[in-house]
Amino acid sequence: MSLSSILIVGATSAIAEQTALALVGRCKRFVLAARNHERLLGVAGRLRARGATVYTFAYDAERMHDVDLLAQARQVLGGELPDAVLIAHAVLPRHEEVVHDPIMAHRTLEINTVSVLTLCTAVCRHFEERGSGVLAVISSVAADRGRVNNFLYAASKAALDVYLDGVRLRWKLRSSQLRVLTIKPGYVRTPMTAHLERMLFPASPERVGAAIARLIAGRRDGRRYIPWWWRPIMAIARLLPDRVMLSIKQ
Repeated sequence: MSLSSILIVGATSAIAEQTALALVGRCKRFVLAARNHERLLGVAGRLRARGATVYTFAYDAERMHDVDLLAQARQVLGGELPDAVLIAHAVLPRHEEVVHDPIMAHRTLEINTVSVLTLCTAVCRHFEERGSGVLAVISSVAADRGRVNNFLYAASKAALDVYLDGVRLRWKLRSSQLRVLTIKPGYVRTPMTAHLERMLFPASPERVGAAIARLIAGRRDGRRYIPWWWRPIMAIARLLPDRVMLSIKQ
């Protein structure tokens, strides 16, 4: 399946950039939104060097909840909505810095949860009016089970899973041309995870980005684990008693 265009929010993240690069050839036009202007121009330049048409917008997840990015994308795309939207921005704070800090906890939830669900609400409105579109959101395997560490981050992602499940069911009643992808990577070696001392079976951003690109350009929906074997791992983790989870530090 080829895409005429895609909007990528949080386009400067390592996974989002690799997804965009993997989509070149399957997608003609890219609308990129992110906070860091310099890095955003770098991503745009690498896509243009591969022959893509690219538009960029500044977007700050903490301050721009009232901005309709799809409406902005429609303007630069000549009045057309993008075929797909990928929401990829998030923060992963150090657990000990956030667990007792209400301000940092609020910031984490504002970026990872509130801003994402606000964006999804706008996407739902636009795509339902048109009757087609792909909404892909990067969640995490961490959302499947609370652990000793990083449970606030896990909770911020778990809210996305439940919301997206509901949107997916709603869209199945409306049109086969509406798809929701909940992207659930395992550990990925990126700047966001650089402070983690140990990671279980880490994947590269290139591998994860290529998998996401295939999913967006494909025809499937639902919760998609990357790599796939995280699905059975997390199915087991959900069944483990607390006494076992106490020994799992990451």
